[in-house]
Amino acid sequence: TLAAATLAWVLVVPLGIITRSLLHYLSTLLVIAAAVMLIFTLFIQYGICGGWLLALLVLTVFVTFGGPMVWLISGPCGTAIVFLVAFFCARVVLGVVFLRDLDPNTWPGVREVSKDSDEFQSQKDHFMASCEPWKHKYDFDLSVDKLYRIDRPPATPGQPSSRTDSQALYHGTPWEAAMGIVCDGFRLPNHPGMFGKGIYFADCPLKSWRYCFPSKEMANALPRITGKGGYILMCWVDLGKKRQEKEAKPELKGYNRRSWMNWLTGHRGAYDSVQGLTEEEGGALRVPEYIVYDIAQIRLAYLFEVQKTDRSAARSSNNI
Repeated sequence: TLAAATLAWVLVVPLGIITRSLLHYLSTLLVIAAAVMLIFTLFIQYGICGGWLLALLVLTVFVTFGGPMVWLISGPCGTAIVFLVAFFCARVVLGVVFLRDLDPNTWPGVREVSKDSDEFQSQKDHFMASCEPWKHKYDFDLSVDKLYRIDRPPATPGQPSSRTDSQALYHGTPWEAAMGIVCDGFRLPNHPGMFGKGIYFADCPLKSWRYCFPSKEMANALPRITGKGGYILMCWVDLGKKRQEKEAKPELKGYNRRSWMNWLTGHRGAYDSVQGLTEEEGGALRVPEYIVYDIAQIRLAYLFEVQKTDRSAARSSNNI
């Protein structure tokens, strides 16, 4: 954000006199250019489907309010408007450029595992074995490019969990978010998901892949552009007593064992995690997912950098 603001400032503010004079003559062209840049940025952020819908909305706004926009740009608000447009576009572009060179080896407590080591092969085998039970529900495969070991202290030092049902689960997340999780730990979200404000995991990395990028289109494009795969975290999660749910319940927020009301009722209905059931089990999910509402139940273990391969493309290449 700071880099994008600095770039926008360098492009716009120091050239204020030139900008103001040019704005007077090129205001219409600038409106068109701003619309094109904004539409392009929307396609990067939201993919083809979301991009088209938002692009139509942007075009409608620009066509309807093009006249007033030209007046604003050529008036005293021109520099500020150009700065905001430049900042928004620079933030997206710089995000892609900087994240290309993002190296987990520079993160605290993270070390790359050698591909020749037994540790790498063991974790890779476990990763691939975790994909196998649900492989028939997806049309792509994942391969492990790199493996990083994460050595971080627990979320609540000196307070080891009393729960013993610890399971290796996967959490897919964008590049920048992965760095935040590894450096600062998990944080509960502000907005509820399908099963409330919790941290979501899967026992199948194929399911986790969909959360590595903002959209399906970006998942296909960004690895080709940057040469960098998606990030999937492997964590040890203390699931404890699981509450099974067949349908969405966004109001869930975990069970508070410290509540005096729950203590008076003998902790009837207490649970430590939620398991979303699959369609075969009468639920709504293609693949099960697991949710915890206390970050103390999570211990980071490994970061996988993975690449996606469409099976149809692989078959086509084998037939050549």
